[in-house]
Amino acid sequence: MKTLYELLNVNTNADNKDIKRAFHQLAKQYHPDLSSENSMFLKILDAYKTLIDDKKRKLYNTAQLCEQAKRSPALPNNRVSFAVSLQDLIDLRCFYRKTNGRKSGHFRPKGYDVCVHLTRSELENGSYVKIDIPAHVICPSCGGDRVHCSLCSHRGHILKAVTVPVPIPRNLEDGDMFYLPVRKLRQKEYAYFMIENLYIKIKILQEHIHGF
Repeated sequence: MKTLYELLNVNTNADNKDIKRAFHQLAKQYHPDLSSENSMFLKILDAYKTLIDDKKRKLYNTAQLCEQAKRSPALPNNRVSFAVSLQDLIDLRCFYRKTNGRKSGHFRPKGYDVCVHLTRSELENGSYVKIDIPAHVICPSCGGDRVHCSLCSHRGHILKAVTVPVPIPRNLEDGDMFYLPVRKLRQKEYAYFMIENLYIKIKILQEHIHGF
């Protein structure tokens, strides 16, 4: 199956002008008034609407990276170090910074949430890591009904760590950071993550270092 970029015959780094130009050329070729391939025109239109919108394009790119990364072996768990412990993330007193008694958002003491350690070849060949992120999920005991449930204390949900595959962009350098909008990711089970974005820092290892 072709990607949206391939449908429009543009590179993944194409700007909005390139995308508009490519769409207009293809629209003339596959417009329903001039061609019988109506389904192709709809695919091109959908690709254009997604890639011309910055937010939709970022989400699409993230989804593409996740799918590409899953075809590569995941990095070992010991390649991931957390800025704070998972327990600290679950503890709301540490998880949110309070200003005048009010929660003001996710507090990142080091400026990032996790640091991923990998070699240059692992980065260039495409890699991903599995990261556990605290989230509220539907209670498996009562199914969210909240009735007489001792597991969730009648709340309908429980707090647990949900494993998220995080693809590593190939164009990064040592010390670079990127973020993943975890709340917008599609999960097999309902999950409301306690953070909106996961900030990841990259640490490139020397090729001769083993058993990090």
